[in-house]
Amino acid sequence: MSQSLSMSTIAGMVLVAFLWAICFLFIVVGLPDAPPLLSNEWYPRQDSNLLPSP
Repeated sequence: MSQSLSMSTIAGMVLVAFLWAICFLFIVVGLPDAPPLLSNEWYPRQDSNLLPSP
């Protein structure tokens, strides 16, 4: 039994593929410049004083 895809289904699949390609490009380009997720620079320790010492 053969079923044909409607034009709206094909257009939706093309749209999803196009949007995925754009998002994938932005992820690949921006990933090297992203800050590390787990770093001591971004999450200061609880006992550290954020004010400069006199």
